[in-house]
Amino acid sequence: MGFKIKATTWNVNKKLPVNDIEQLTEVEEAPDFYAFTFQEVNLPANPFSGNDAAWIALLKESMSKNGFDLVESKSIDSSFTAVFANPAALSDISNVEHASIARSTAVRFDYKGRSIVFVGSHLHPHDDKMSERIEGYKIAINHISFSKTKVKKIFDHDIVVWSGDLNFRIDELSAEQIANIVAGNDLSTAVCELMDKDQLKNAMKQELIFNGFVEGTVSFKPTYKFKLGTNEYNLERKPAFTDRILYRCKSGVGHVVSYTSNENFKISDHKPVTAFISFE
Repeated sequence: MGFKIKATTWNVNKKLPVNDIEQLTEVEEAPDFYAFTFQEVNLPANPFSGNDAAWIALLKESMSKNGFDLVESKSIDSSFTAVFANPAALSDISNVEHASIARSTAVRFDYKGRSIVFVGSHLHPHDDKMSERIEGYKIAINHISFSKTKVKKIFDHDIVVWSGDLNFRIDELSAEQIANIVAGNDLSTAVCELMDKDQLKNAMKQELIFNGFVEGTVSFKPTYKFKLGTNEYNLERKPAFTDRILYRCKSGVGHVVSYTSNENFKISDHKPVTAFISFE
């Protein structure tokens, strides 16, 4: 039997919870599960400030209005993964666990005979830290481990949904050139041109990372770096598609129904990204 997953990732730039979170928590597509992976929720000087708990509490309150219950959450330093379920799906969930390793958190469970894991990562920043990003990914797949079932590692799962501020950048172009491409072309043309130089896409083609994963067609502008309170790029950094959502199926088939960014949120230098994926 099929099921539907919605996932949102957002680097909130150390900001407190917002009042209009309902724009992110709406569930008109009626997913069975909704996973949130947030980054930079706590101040670097105080990774235990409690902002992560405040954000999770806000999501829990908003999702409860839609009838969804929190399955599990896991925080580490300034990031968290929180997974919610439609009540109709709750009775079929078992073996819930969470785990973490540096820069990555994960929540897993079994559902109707299939194992599902949601991973959230905040990989190394900066244009020249490609190898560190790939190493951070490898650390997660090799060292995140679970104990309740025979499904121990991320890649042991039937379904993997991986999202986060993966921090991959755009090569060969300056900040001004990227901004001009976005401003001077229709969206699909601009995205196509920028994706040709996107570090993540090219690393996947070379099988350096996310082997076997699928990403939906990017249909939004680079989600970083914006001037706070605006939709205008801060060209102190190169605009980039840092915020991504991918999935991997070991059993069954997945299909990305939509893959979008929400520019209505302006508290951060990142925009949230959301994917809606159906699985058969």
